[in-house]
Amino acid sequence: MENFDVAVIGAGPAGVTAAIYTQRNNLSTVVFEHKLVGGAITTTTAVENAPGFDSIQGPDLGVKYDGQLDFLKVVKKFESVTSIKKSGAAFELATDNGAAYQAKAVILATGSEYRKLKIPGEEEFKGKGISFCATCDAPFFKNKDVIVIGGGNTALTSALLLSEHCKSVKLVHRRPEFRGEAVLVQQLREKKVEFVLNKAPVEIKGDKFVTSVVAEDMITKEKTEIPAQGVFINVGFEPLNSLAKQVGAQLTPEGFVGRNERMETSVPGFFAAGDITGGMANVKQIVTSEAEGCVAAASAYAYIKKASMKDINY
Repeated sequence: MENFDVAVIGAGPAGVTAAIYTQRNNLSTVVFEHKLVGGAITTTTAVENAPGFDSIQGPDLGVKYDGQLDFLKVVKKFESVTSIKKSGAAFELATDNGAAYQAKAVILATGSEYRKLKIPGEEEFKGKGISFCATCDAPFFKNKDVIVIGGGNTALTSALLLSEHCKSVKLVHRRPEFRGEAVLVQQLREKKVEFVLNKAPVEIKGDKFVTSVVAEDMITKEKTEIPAQGVFINVGFEPLNSLAKQVGAQLTPEGFVGRNERMETSVPGFFAAGDITGGMANVKQIVTSEAEGCVAAASAYAYIKKASMKDINY
């Protein structure tokens, strides 16, 4: 069994930042990532809201992260953590290749996944007119006709932001009214965003890029094809919380990992950062994930120092 001071699970912005800070504070650190360093960033195209880069492709940013971990000699394990339990003062982790590890503290940064519609065309046109993040991609749809799918606050705020960039915005929702805040609905009316209610998307069409969305009336079942050059899918998130459940960390009603301002969870020594927490002030961006990763690292350092009275220069 390999032993470390800190185990970071997930190598997206939160996990990489946490590992940078713990390693620089002389805490032996291992990072577990089952795909590529950079996490979900590696599946995006141009990133134009990361400080230090006018524009960088998502996979290239992941390479930058990877290189910084190598520079600091952070141990990387491209394995999936399948089980975790607290044993005395330490945590025991097992991975999908049968390996076992022990750590004094754990930082969970597994993130969340955008909830999918699971309709034809969704996977085919992802990154080719389909986006899940208006904050990230709105400028790429300047003067275009777009559709936002969803009825909660995320969808409403996405439509508001897109109305500042796009030629037209249609908000498609399967119910007769929105679940989001009334004040946002009123702001959308003032922006002349068109509401398409009681209609559920059943297919996204296109050639090389998105050209339309087929929506089905929830009552009559009649189908309508709505032209669009962009589709923003905002129907919620699926937090990747199985490891938090295993260790007994408290979750929010939405399934995100509960934590305080120090990124401490209900389990001592177990910290959470990034999208797995639901985001800082419900904002899920690179910079907010990095900030949470930094705070989690500082808290892990303080926890280990207090537990062991280890003299580490900050």
